[in-house]
Amino acid sequence: MITLIGTGHVFDIGARVREEVRRRAPHVVAVELDPPRYHALRSKAKDRKGTPFFYRMLADFQTRVANEYGVEAGDEMLAAASEAQALGVPLALIDADAQRTFQRLLSEMRFGEKMRLAGSAVVGVLLPGKSVEKQVSEMQEDYAAYFEEMGKRFPTLKRVLLDERNEHMARALAEIAKTNERVVAVVGDGHVDGMLAILRAQNAEVEVVRLKDLRAKAAAPTGTAQATVSFDVPSAPPPEKGPPP
Repeated sequence: MITLIGTGHVFDIGARVREEVRRRAPHVVAVELDPPRYHALRSKAKDRKGTPFFYRMLADFQTRVANEYGVEAGDEMLAAASEAQALGVPLALIDADAQRTFQRLLSEMRFGEKMRLAGSAVVGVLLPGKSVEKQVSEMQEDYAAYFEEMGKRFPTLKRVLLDERNEHMARALAEIAKTNERVVAVVGDGHVDGMLAILRAQNAEVEVVRLKDLRAKAAAPTGTAQATVSFDVPSAPPPEKGPPP
């Protein structure tokens, strides 16, 4: 059994994530991180010198939104890692190398797409008057339509940051599941549908826990940051420390 727990990097849901992981008594806990980003989150490092420009802006954006909710961006990933340690089971870092992913994204993205991305309010697609709460609700109503629209506006971004990472993480989980009966994976909610389809096509037994369910069971946040999380993107790589959702 593979359990996919969909999360949001800027919400205060760490306690709920730990509960969902603990309930399933997994043999392995997997998280949507690569080793450098995991160590960056653990050290809370702030130095982003040398990282791609768009990446630094997105990391700053996620940090600002997370602060509105009284959390650090990526806290839910650290919560999952802490629960793995408490249970005495391995932690698997299943995401692709973030630095290489962004370098390839920027090298393959055409000039017009880069300009659209920059023009959509500094990567985060800021929409004045729309809170995180409202935009997340709209995305969750129809992820397929949301990502279809993203693919039209930002085809390279969707392919590299969403589709290819879904494939990479699903393959990693399928490999882990060959030798482990119960695997719990904590990933951004925007990755769940894509990974689920890939895993089920391989006849894997999969259950899902969605972000909206986690948040329904957690205390409602009070932040109203005037922004929207447009796609789930990795936290900044080293030298260190931040979708599609």
